[in-house]
Amino acid sequence: MKSKSGKKTKAVIIDVPEKDYRRSKAKGIGEGALLKPARHKFARGANPLIRAGLLPAAPPKKTRISILLDEDIIKHFKKRAAAPNALPYQTQINNTLRAAMMTDRGVSFEVEDESVALHKNPTFIKAVARSVKEQLAQERKRQRKRA
Repeated sequence: MKSKSGKKTKAVIIDVPEKDYRRSKAKGIGEGALLKPARHKFARGANPLIRAGLLPAAPPKKTRISILLDEDIIKHFKKRAAAPNALPYQTQINNTLRAAMMTDRGVSFEVEDESVALHKNPTFIKAVARSVKEQLAQERKRQRKRA
């Protein structure tokens, strides 16, 4: 696979056999969340922030440090981390620092908790709704067969 600049880029190739597709469907996974049986090719590094050199291509290496933070800051992030589906408080602090770093680089960058970002994503919501609807229909079928 070649990028727009003409350089060869690595691609991720995923083969989905028919039997795996059927098995996943039988388990109740919705069609919107499944790849159709075929060979699928995806370009790597599609994130424009990575291509622009604003984010590292590989996850950054974590370094253990000792840092003194104000107590109210730690309490704030620990309280946020206690919420259902919230990221750990250290990850939240790291994300906040990354957003400040990106802003310094002139990039508008806002980090949200994964749960917040997902429930605002209409594609995700539609996929979940479709999956729930399919699972309920399958459960009703099973109940009718038992009766």
